Amino acid sequence: MTAVAVIGCGHGGQTLAADLTQRGCRVTLFAHPEHTGGLNAIIKQKNQIHCKGLINGIVSLHKITTFVPEAIIDSEYIFICLPSYAHEAIFIQLLPFIKPGQTIITLAANFASLVLLKLLAKTNKLAGIDIIDMASLPYVCRANNQGSIEVLAIKHVLAAASIPAQKIKNHLKKLAPFFPCKLLAYDDVLSLSMNITNGIAHPVVTLLNSGRIGENKPAFYFYRDGITPAIATVIERLDEERMLIGKKLGLKMYSFLDLTAQYYGEQYVSIYQHFQESPAHNALPMCPASLQHRFILEDIAGSLVTWYCLGKLLEIKSAVLENIISLASLLNNTDYLRTGANLFHINLHDKSLEEIKKYVRYGELPSGLSRLSNRPFKQFKHIFSFGDLV
Repeated sequence: MTAVAVIGCGHGGQTLAADLTQRGCRVTLFAHPEHTGGLNAIIKQKNQIHCKGLINGIVSLHKITTFVPEAIIDSEYIFICLPSYAHEAIFIQLLPFIKPGQTIITLAANFASLVLLKLLAKTNKLAGIDIIDMASLPYVCRANNQGSIEVLAIKHVLAAASIPAQKIKNHLKKLAPFFPCKLLAYDDVLSLSMNITNGIAHPVVTLLNSGRIGENKPAFYFYRDGITPAIATVIERLDEERMLIGKKLGLKMYSFLDLTAQYYGEQYVSIYQHFQESPAHNALPMCPASLQHRFILEDIAGSLVTWYCLGKLLEIKSAVLENIISLASLLNNTDYLRTGANLFHINLHDKSLEEIKKYVRYGELPSGLSRLSNRPFKQFKHIFSFGDLV
């Protein structure tokens, strides 16, 4: 049996742990002591998770723990099922215990591999450790933190990329039996994170419905009721800016509708029609309880900030990205360009475009490439300053 660790005991971690167990893996589920999710309920059920929907039955896990070394000591694959804003903190906890031969997999890409790569390089632990980013969870799922999960939909395809890039096909061949959908290899982690659907839709809908979101506000169907034709137009303009930036980087880029057609097997003529009619997106209200939600904290800080910064580096004017980041920063009193995944945070701030393309493929710069590291950081500060947005 392949030994794996699942880091995170929220809806995604519980669902993945149950599904991997049913598919023959020996799963250790880790919950952070301060963010236990469904841990206590699962322990009371003798390490069992109750599943309904598209994954059914009662699943008994191999082990549950709040101790990092115990979670990963013999795991070939370490799955990170946490929002991207929690990635760096958990990576730091994992670093002392990661060993050559282990592979770390994130399930909310958002340039996460580049954050981990930077930490591995700082601690001289690059050798023998592979990193895989997956575009998302393969499921649309919910958990009530009572040891029970419900799977509402399963994606048809799940995209992934690795560092080093050339290893992704071999990894996906081995991982294929552990997933309920086809795994699709992307060229590199930069290409993958430039084609993430969550950042395209979630922030716009959340911010343009901010008056309906908050304590004592009635829940509404986030996609069906939260997206008007006008809001859909804003999403379309953001999607166009994202694709332009990616194409200028020389990446293969896909529209939001093409990506969702791959994932859910249904092609719609417009973004508005997609969200009005998509069964997976309207099975439950899915309305955030506040603006301190992963639709902002993860998708703006982890995706939109990086897209915008790369656009600035390419001297592309990105008015929609700029205004969405600005509005979120104002509403949450947080400078997301400074706190989010800007180029400095993912270690691209001192690299030319040629160097960026090599770095995301190999995890380091091949000898012979000219270095920009002697450039003072202040030359790049305009990319990260919230002040230039308002």
